[in-house]
Amino acid sequence: MNDIHAHNTLARGIDNLLARQLDDGHWYEGPHTNVSAESADIIARHCLGITDTAALERTALRVRRGQHDDGSWPMFPGGPGHLSVTAEAYLALRLAGDPPDEPHMRSAARFCRRHGGLGAARTETHFWLAVLGIRAWDRVPPILPEQILFPAGTPVAVRSLGVWSRHLLTPLSVIAAQRPIWPAGFDLPELYDPTSPAETAPPGKAEQVMRAYHKHPLRPLRGRALARAELWLLRNQQANGSWFHVFLFTALGTLALKALGYTTDNNAYRSALAALDSFGAPLETPDGTARRIVPCPGPVWDTAYSLLALLDAGVEPTHPAIERACTWLIAQQSTSGGDWQRDRPRVPPGGWPFSPGLNNYPDLDDTAIAITALTRLRDSNGQLPPAVAPAVERGQAWLAGLQSRKGGWAAYESGDLSPLTELSQRLPYNDHGPMLDVPTADVTGHVLEALTAAAPEGGARRPSAAAEWLLAQQEPDGSWFGRWGVNHIYGTGSAVPGLVAAGIGPGDPHIRRAADWLRQHQNADGGWGEDCRSYDDPAHRGRGRSTPSQTAWALLALHAAGVGADDNQVRAAFTWLADHQRPDGSWDEEVFTATGQPGEIYFAYPAIVQAMPVIALGRYLAPTQPPGQPDPPHPRLTAEQESGHGTA
Repeated sequence: MNDIHAHNTLARGIDNLLARQLDDGHWYEGPHTNVSAESADIIARHCLGITDTAALERTALRVRRGQHDDGSWPMFPGGPGHLSVTAEAYLALRLAGDPPDEPHMRSAARFCRRHGGLGAARTETHFWLAVLGIRAWDRVPPILPEQILFPAGTPVAVRSLGVWSRHLLTPLSVIAAQRPIWPAGFDLPELYDPTSPAETAPPGKAEQVMRAYHKHPLRPLRGRALARAELWLLRNQQANGSWFHVFLFTALGTLALKALGYTTDNNAYRSALAALDSFGAPLETPDGTARRIVPCPGPVWDTAYSLLALLDAGVEPTHPAIERACTWLIAQQSTSGGDWQRDRPRVPPGGWPFSPGLNNYPDLDDTAIAITALTRLRDSNGQLPPAVAPAVERGQAWLAGLQSRKGGWAAYESGDLSPLTELSQRLPYNDHGPMLDVPTADVTGHVLEALTAAAPEGGARRPSAAAEWLLAQQEPDGSWFGRWGVNHIYGTGSAVPGLVAAGIGPGDPHIRRAADWLRQHQNADGGWGEDCRSYDDPAHRGRGRSTPSQTAWALLALHAAGVGADDNQVRAAFTWLADHQRPDGSWDEEVFTATGQPGEIYFAYPAIVQAMPVIALGRYLAPTQPPGQPDPPHPRLTAEQESGHGTA
């Protein structure tokens, strides 16, 4: 690809981002995941007694549309059929009125039986079966509310787990202790395989002990635990009625309140019901308008990345779109305390949350991207605008204060855990992925980039402990594991720019090995891709159909590693991005490239798909002029030059 075509690709990408900006300055396109979200919505609404026939049918339409020809539903697009996702979808469709003798239901039942039946399903599936009275509560791995009373550092203490685990296990433990049943009105014999080892396998010793206690708890202790859990639920309910602005946690929190006896006479319960409705969004299908569930709205994430993309691509800081975005983003910075203060009580607030209003749970990744974007506003003297500088300083101090003792950064808290806490990973109900918030390579890379960007030119760099920690996390093949994105391409695309920003030169052996790994894993079509199965199967590491996001992450690492725009593999990637760009300047990404829990849940973030290629192309092309043209298509666009670009 010649430079003119590459610049034109970038220009169209900029136009696309500007057109997607909302009037108040932010960007947002709801993420989506597999049909487990819609299935859980149908099941939860049945349990809560919500009788909205229209919503039920539109949600069921979304579930039906996701079924594979073999009768299954996958965990991610392009992936194999998944037993638990399929069983939950089948259960939801039965609640929606689909008869079991319909062809699509018979094929789903066959798939479930062939893959071990309900006995082999995950804890979440058994939970839904229990609350509907289809399976005995004794089949659900015990989740003890007493765990909320245990001091931090003990193996089963809820307060030692990651914030997502606390929001999952606390309502689950309340419901499991109450053992409510909201009858489905049918059984599911067609989903059982009585010969499956999962039906007859005895529980492990830890599970046996927990089951025995669950049947005969110490009543005073159980009462204290439930009271503490109820208080936790009320204190952690957000102003919009949700828990953590996440659909599943909100559904479980609402069911927990109902199990405790709450009714619509109570404000917290009414607010939770309203929040549950807010996660629904229309989805156009060939069969009509379906209703999908937005699992975790992230406007701050979308906006920080979109702003960074425009600035990296050369749009002038004085452009109205940039000014509106900065004003909106700065307004979302958290100035209140949160759980992160438990082991960092002296660190003042200053982080950004994933979603507006989630002020007591800022996260380090959003904060890092927000700071990196805002620091692009420095003038020729290295000064930030007066409205921006204080926000950046607060954010920088918050990031620095949350660094773990080992040197890296976790997602929400310091990541400094007691060695005993590691035993939590072995609990019998832990089949939902990592329970602990530990430092990760991808977050650490982003934070290093942000802290370096926040320092004036020539300023002091962060202590080398972070870079040393990150270097030690490099895999033998030269890549880095990606915790919050799929997977080693994401980890490498995050780690390399952070290390180079922290002073590790492009010629360092670690950086060269990373670049070599990326070169070896470029697809023949010029792009990069990695399948979600890479979390479980090393054969998929760095392998998969090319995507805009993963191609951009690879380019970001190669750019930081000093690989120039005239490199043949880089030019092939430019060509791939150009060939897969739509006429309106957007990109499409059918597969999931974001990770909620490795091996358990993955997402697609449509807004990030638009931003990442612009960041990568911008870093490569914005400082240069294509031959044969007096100016690049968008050479630091000013408000006057870009007056024709509106907002959507």
